[in-house]
Amino acid sequence: MQKAERQRPVVNTDLIEKAAAKLGTQAALCRHLGVPTSVMSNWKTGHTPCPAEYRALMYAVIGYPPDRAAAMGLIEANLHKPMGQKLAAMIGIGVEVVRRAKS
Repeated sequence: MQKAERQRPVVNTDLIEKAAAKLGTQAALCRHLGVPTSVMSNWKTGHTPCPAEYRALMYAVIGYPPDRAAAMGLIEANLHKPMGQKLAAMIGIGVEVVRRAKS
């Protein structure tokens, strides 16, 4: 029997770069989120997934209203799963909208 292939987490480079630009630097974003720079580096490379709550905080930094920021963070954290599509449909947006919001 073959091992199930592990899916790579969604890379958060665009979101991180936009939020860092709003706060001035990536270090400032790390301080704002309360995470070490090494953790953010792992998120950017896709080595470890960025938790939904941190994604939501970054969406808030770039100007999304709190409710939309929370929804976008949760949906983006689940884009590679059927749950991401269900969550996007629940609030009336397509997964493509979430992908475009990052770019």
